[in-house]
Amino acid sequence: MADLDAIAASVVSPLTSTATHVVRDAFSLVIKPEDEFDESAVAIESLEFASSAVGGLSSAASTPAAGTVRSTSRVEVPLADSAGGAASAGLSVTLYGPGDVRGIDPAQIVRRFPAPGAQTAEETVLAHIEFDRPELPWAFSATKQAAVLRPWLTLVVLERSSVVREPATSALLPVFQVPLAQLPALTHADLWAHAQAPATTTGQDLSARLSPAHAPVNLSRVISPRILTQDTDYIAALVPTTDVGVRGGLGLTGGTLEPAWTTSSPDPVRLPVYDSWEFRTGPDGDFRSLALELQGIAAPYEVGRKFIDTSQPGKPLRALGADEVGRKQVLRCALFSPSQPKTPEQKVAETAVWPDAMIDELHAELDLPATIEGTQKQTDGVPDLPIIGPRIYAKLHRGSAVIEGSDWFAELNLAPVKRIVGGLGTRVVQRDQERLMQSAWAQLGEVEAANRAIRLAQLAELLATRLHNRLGELQTGHLLQVASPLTTRISISAGSTLFADVTLSATPVAATSGAFRRVTRPAGPMIRRTDAASQERAGNVVGTEATLRDFTRVYANPEGIGRLTSDVVSHLDLQLVSAAIGTPVDAVGGLLKQANAQVEGQGGFATYLTEPSRWKAADTSFDLGAAVATQWTEKLLRSSPIPAVESIRAQRVGPLAAELSLSKATSSSPLREQLKGTAVTLNDRVLVDLGVVDVPPDGPVVDGPVIDGPIIGGPVIDGPIIRGPVIDGPVIRGPVVSPLNPRIPLTRRSPIGGAVGRLPQGGAGPAVRIPVGGGVPGGGALRARRIPVEGHVLIGGRGLRVIDVQHLKKLGDTRDVAELDAGLAQFADLAEVKLTPTLDRIDQLPFDVLRAEMTTLIDPGALLTIDTVPHREALEVASAAITSAIDPRHTVRASLAGRLHLSAGLAERWVAQPRIAPIMAAPRFDRPMYRALEEYDRDWLVPGLGLLPADDFVTVLSTNREFMAAFFVGLSDEMGRELLWRGYPTDQRGTYFHRFWNPNADELPKPIHLFPKKALADQVSLGGSGGKDCAVIVVKSELVRRFPDLIIQAVENQGTVRDPVFEKVDSPQKTARILFSEVLDPDIALVGVDLSVDELDAEKWWITIAEHPSATRFTRPADSDLPAAQKFLTDSAPHSADYAEDHLHRPVRVAFQATDLIVREA
Repeated sequence: MADLDAIAASVVSPLTSTATHVVRDAFSLVIKPEDEFDESAVAIESLEFASSAVGGLSSAASTPAAGTVRSTSRVEVPLADSAGGAASAGLSVTLYGPGDVRGIDPAQIVRRFPAPGAQTAEETVLAHIEFDRPELPWAFSATKQAAVLRPWLTLVVLERSSVVREPATSALLPVFQVPLAQLPALTHADLWAHAQAPATTTGQDLSARLSPAHAPVNLSRVISPRILTQDTDYIAALVPTTDVGVRGGLGLTGGTLEPAWTTSSPDPVRLPVYDSWEFRTGPDGDFRSLALELQGIAAPYEVGRKFIDTSQPGKPLRALGADEVGRKQVLRCALFSPSQPKTPEQKVAETAVWPDAMIDELHAELDLPATIEGTQKQTDGVPDLPIIGPRIYAKLHRGSAVIEGSDWFAELNLAPVKRIVGGLGTRVVQRDQERLMQSAWAQLGEVEAANRAIRLAQLAELLATRLHNRLGELQTGHLLQVASPLTTRISISAGSTLFADVTLSATPVAATSGAFRRVTRPAGPMIRRTDAASQERAGNVVGTEATLRDFTRVYANPEGIGRLTSDVVSHLDLQLVSAAIGTPVDAVGGLLKQANAQVEGQGGFATYLTEPSRWKAADTSFDLGAAVATQWTEKLLRSSPIPAVESIRAQRVGPLAAELSLSKATSSSPLREQLKGTAVTLNDRVLVDLGVVDVPPDGPVVDGPVIDGPIIGGPVIDGPIIRGPVIDGPVIRGPVVSPLNPRIPLTRRSPIGGAVGRLPQGGAGPAVRIPVGGGVPGGGALRARRIPVEGHVLIGGRGLRVIDVQHLKKLGDTRDVAELDAGLAQFADLAEVKLTPTLDRIDQLPFDVLRAEMTTLIDPGALLTIDTVPHREALEVASAAITSAIDPRHTVRASLAGRLHLSAGLAERWVAQPRIAPIMAAPRFDRPMYRALEEYDRDWLVPGLGLLPADDFVTVLSTNREFMAAFFVGLSDEMGRELLWRGYPTDQRGTYFHRFWNPNADELPKPIHLFPKKALADQVSLGGSGGKDCAVIVVKSELVRRFPDLIIQAVENQGTVRDPVFEKVDSPQKTARILFSEVLDPDIALVGVDLSVDELDAEKWWITIAEHPSATRFTRPADSDLPAAQKFLTDSAPHSADYAEDHLHRPVRVAFQATDLIVREA
């Protein structure tokens, strides 16, 4: 049974079960002893193979019961309680078996060997397939964990001609019909599958290294025991190993766990296929045998060189004489032999150049078109056509139409062999022009859209400039009106727009508008109706010179805002003023004048009087709550001569009067007793009005239920009175009568209003009809009375409710003070709005808040809050400044620059141009251009390899930086022409190619137009180390064709010549840095190292050619050790880990001393 801890652990690490039969050090792959796995820290030193790896529930699976095809596993969950009790709960689960599999995720397959589609696979290897998950081959085996565990799938390799593919169906796996003779016996199928994990020196358990934490290097593998033969086509297929797996893959039911085929199975066998691929074996020979056929050879002098006859250059140049030097010259190609010339003729040609006279002739011919264009005058009627002459490479990059100096520019254009190399670049571009242009257009992106905007801007600038030239004749004011729409976007003074300047000036913005200009135009309908003087001023209303017109009109403030005028002062009674301020009458006039000026300087009389700091502190004896209560008392004591209103007042005002008479705010008021009297009177009036008195009934009293419902207005109907409680009905509120009018503003926005809140109004509106009913403690009947009130009914049906008078009693005859106060308190409770909380808030109101609000009392119209209009100066602006600000050469470009996002360098150059120009784009092609040259003609890349005496050889050549530089210039020069021809936005000065050998790094460090004035070879840098050509190891062999992933290196010997040692325990292998590694189809490998030929030509350097060590392979025994015509391996091993170790292929490496591959002297 599986316990819960094991299952929980398997969720994180699904392979925590035991991996059996481990064979250590089967290969080289070691992990450093860090706590966490780091893939970059894996060194190829040691591997471990495991015969099986299962985890999770499979590790505790039981053997399927007889007749079943799925295993089960028991899950036990331990239980415990707080009292210390313990128990367990279990569940048996059924696991998927081989018959449940309908396919394999392709992402699980990480490698197939031989590679799919391979045409020259080794016949000595064993085909195999690798999976990402180490437990996959046993995940559905439906059996108990054991030392020997048969996988649920296997790999069979079949001769392609023997397989019949059944028509495919979308719902099922592909099906092959396979002859029994092509299938191995499944007796040893357990030996063909194993798991692989990296070894470690820390003693970490293998199951942990088979976990997802080491997923980049752990895997599982299934090997086919098929013995391959040379020159044969094969199909490798992944198929089930059980009968139930076959039937499930075919879409059938049933089946057993017996082998999928036996010697007695029907022939052919129908097998579902989880995965398959095809390959072909090549001729006899493995890596070791092919490597031993290699010969180390020093490349002859002719390799990499072409002998060019330059004696007949063609017109207009003359032919060289028979006795002149330079008739034959050597062109060294991209790779050439470091060997020295052997014959005198070769020695002369190696360094031959044209005589000076011939070079001068070529120089003159190249300069002739520029010379003619610079001196010949244009003839009327004759088109100005360009003068055609010999090509000058990089003319536009250099910015010169004539050959000047003695640097790379002259070297390239005046040397015939280097002009040939430049021409090669031209031919390569012409050959690949369609693909290059397709890539160039793909890189253009938004440049074309930007250039369209630029072309429209060019048109806008051209048209606007024509109009702008006429603006110089306008006066400043008229010009400002014309430019008014632009004033928000142009600036005359620093930090503000022209619109802001006008806004802050004495000239109103409206005067500069187009509407004002149309109204005041001299030929307009309004001006035509004016006098001659007005017509003469029309058009210049805003201004004529540099200063615009001042439209300011002075107005006087109302009296009291600023100072008092003399008219007001003259009407003052000086006698009264003298008495009020205690000043002699004679001095009053001067004093008023002095005070008037002083107050005006402080903002005016109103501001002076309302300044809070000028108000004295309130008298501590002043009670604001009492003052407010006194005001309210005066309102509440005011009676009405109208009886109906007085009845309403008794109900609405009576409770307020009762509350106010008991309030603390009226405790010291002389009106308190008057309030109490009024409250008592109104209390008794309410009892009388609402019928709470004993009156003889007009008819019989009928007891019965209370009738609920609204009271319907209409004539009063006399009849029996219905006994029962008071019936509430809708009373509709009318307009407010006699509202309170406090002397202190009580608006919500003022602090006082916020403190007071909603104050009770001075009355209530009339009601339509008030239903009355109910009884009184003393018995008797209540008579309903009609109150004849004409009232206004408000929309919405909201009305006044009749107060409940059940708890009231008459107070008119009460003499006991306590009883009287208690009765008034009951009457006060009937008020809808309470006054006491409001008075309490008023008492707590700070004096400084009250003082600050005095401005509202003095200035209810808020005149003091109106900002004083500051004095504005007339705007001075020259018409030339406006004309310059709206110059299209500035405005159009500024608008366009805001829409384009250019790099800093490009933006600076673009703005500085005298006219708007389209953006020039330079596409970039990072393809190593040796490939393009090789596709054009390999003989220009490395000619003469066929001159070597052997078909399988290793040699050393040298790169040629002069060739690379000339080729780069020819490529970019021709590409610029092609881009121009295709309408691409280019100035033909771009550098489009930067890489010749290395696909990952530029070998042209600077663009051509920035080439320093040095020699041509100095413009190219290989591996970042300029100033030298690099050695290139060349291997031509069937070995390259069969093993394109082989490793070629220059390794330093740490031993002796007779006994070379490339690595020691305390000294790792020292390898020269590889600059590039390329393969020329079909069988040539080129590896450039960061060593010159001179540096490589030393006894310590060796050239090694090794099999790729990370590509794990398995091999069969040699043909001599196998019986004739045997198709499958039959050897046995204790388990699959031993089987994998027995057949593991050890990588092979061969070495050649570098000095044997380089010959320096003839």
